[in-house]
Amino acid sequence: MAKRRRSGSGSRSSFKDYSLVIVLALVFLFGVWSGFFLAQKNAAWKIAQKKHRAHITRKVTFPTPSFPKSEFERPVRVEAIPTRPEAQVRVEPVVREIPKVIPKKKGPRLAIVIDDFGYHRLYTDEFFSIDAPITLAILPHLAYSSYFAEEGKKRGHEIILHLPLEPINSQQDPGPGLITTNMNPQEIRLILKGDLESVPGVTGVNNHMGSKATLDRYTMSVIVEELRANGLFLLDSMTHPKSVAFEIAKRAGIPTLKRDVFIDNEDNFDYVLKQLEETLRIVKSEGNAVIIGHIRLNTIRAIKEALPRFKAAGIEIVTLKDLLSE
Repeated sequence: MAKRRRSGSGSRSSFKDYSLVIVLALVFLFGVWSGFFLAQKNAAWKIAQKKHRAHITRKVTFPTPSFPKSEFERPVRVEAIPTRPEAQVRVEPVVREIPKVIPKKKGPRLAIVIDDFGYHRLYTDEFFSIDAPITLAILPHLAYSSYFAEEGKKRGHEIILHLPLEPINSQQDPGPGLITTNMNPQEIRLILKGDLESVPGVTGVNNHMGSKATLDRYTMSVIVEELRANGLFLLDSMTHPKSVAFEIAKRAGIPTLKRDVFIDNEDNFDYVLKQLEETLRIVKSEGNAVIIGHIRLNTIRAIKEALPRFKAAGIEIVTLKDLLSE
């Protein structure tokens, strides 16, 4: 009886040992399976992440446009941009002394004005053979007014309007384009405008006759205002010793001159030459002068005869505008 009991208690102890082994084996198998499962899942996750990154970072390319070879057949040349060296040798500027310009003192000068161009073309060749800058005073609205204005300017001469003004002697006829002392300002301006248009390219005006008009302050004031508006100068021909034209122009602030000598009151060669000798004396004494003659053969020949004498005396022949520029 005692032996059986010992035998039975041993069987129960072995059973218990077997159960523990089974449990441990199951735990081990579960651990192995879990590890394998997790490893597979981790591998799949890494593959998915790799694909995702590859998708994000994938370079997107576009097709390169093609152009005709004729437009891009030469390669673009990129010029090298020069770089400034870090250290440069300083070059001192060369200082040159500027010479002092001493204005040349102007010598005696003479302006020669020839009146009454426009009536005819007589003595044209003889006149244009004068080797000096002559001022042509051209009458308005005549057959050859525009001809002499254009021809004279082409040859380098000065052109002015020889403006017909009312004389004291009513029997004298100054010609078309006349301004009289009984005209109102509107009439004076209208006539003066037409006279200027008939002689293109003028730089100034002198009076033709006009011994009555040049004594009238009102008439001359209107004329002078119009000359100022047109940027023109006035030469008072001094057909009357009491003319107010020069004075009014001076007060109005426009450039103005007056005649010193009429050289051909007589149409005689010797007389004109004598007047030119008087001119020589005046120029030497006063420094400059303005003389007036007319388009006559004796006048032209006397001027050509006197020119070498003027040159020998150091007298320069100039235009009226040259005298006004002093």
